[in-house]
Amino acid sequence: MKVIIAGAGIGGIYAGERLGELGFEVVVYEKAKSVKEMRFDWHDVVSPKIFRRLGLPIPSEHFKVLPYSFVTPYEKFIKRLPAGDPDPDISLERVPLNEMLYNHAKAYAKFEFGKTVTAPIVKDNRVVGVVVDGKEEYADFVLDSAGIYSPVRKNLPKEFNITEIKDEERFSAYRAFYNRADVPEPEHTNKAYLKHFGGKGLSWVLLDDDTSKVNVLIGRLDSLNDSEREELLADLKANNPIIGEGITRGGFTTLIPLRYPATRFVANGYAGIGDTAYMTIPMKGSGIASGLISAHLLWETLKEAMDKGENSPNIFNIETLWNYQVKCYMEFGAKHCAVDI
Repeated sequence: MKVIIAGAGIGGIYAGERLGELGFEVVVYEKAKSVKEMRFDWHDVVSPKIFRRLGLPIPSEHFKVLPYSFVTPYEKFIKRLPAGDPDPDISLERVPLNEMLYNHAKAYAKFEFGKTVTAPIVKDNRVVGVVVDGKEEYADFVLDSAGIYSPVRKNLPKEFNITEIKDEERFSAYRAFYNRADVPEPEHTNKAYLKHFGGKGLSWVLLDDDTSKVNVLIGRLDSLNDSEREELLADLKANNPIIGEGITRGGFTTLIPLRYPATRFVANGYAGIGDTAYMTIPMKGSGIASGLISAHLLWETLKEAMDKGENSPNIFNIETLWNYQVKCYMEFGAKHCAVDI
């Protein structure tokens, strides 16, 4: 049985390994030219518990996250949260994490880089493949890991009822790493601005692990235009003299889904994973943990079906894949709903 994974997101790469372990023929199509180009060159927060649970090594390029100080909307008050977790979150570099997952997965899945998936192939109420660079590629199952605006999900028949994201459910995030100015270390090293300037979103100023870089984010639930970004950035610089002038990494705006997971992300022969199924954490953004866990839950769902004697194409019917969606909601989706509310 053949599996096509559209896009090498965190969940997609790990799913490639796990589904290959089950004996499926797995092909991953990724539009980036190489592993190093697949992900943003920055780091994101994740719990180390996830790696221990899945038996994955924690990449060496990480550091423990310092306690946050929260700033009220118009900067009248600031409050530091106590560091109470004996097993605190860590911040992982994305590129080394990519490389580690890829090096594990390539023994079980074939990766084809520089390949753009543009649409699904649907026959008889079932996804049976994808269009890759204008060529039809067929499979028993398509796992959609192509991101927030996946062309696979977007072009599925409306009667599949796969959830589409709304404009107000996305987060426009400017992320840049600035050189540290030659000033004393501030009292509050990790400042998060809630509803910065009263807008719908947040900003942050974080001192990076080597103390030579300052991690700046400006985010809005609606669009973030250049003039608004510059106004908010000027305010952050005025109140955080530690922010220097030179940008060393990032310096651009990206879109992150910011809602609970899709209310439906499975169909006959199809399932979504990661940002495609909106598996990020509201007002935190990182989908590393949910991507890894959902790949494991998909593996678990299919293995249970195989152990019961199910085979192609029944193993990839919506009745089986629905169990994968339920597992995701039981594991982390309900928590996302609570944060969303």
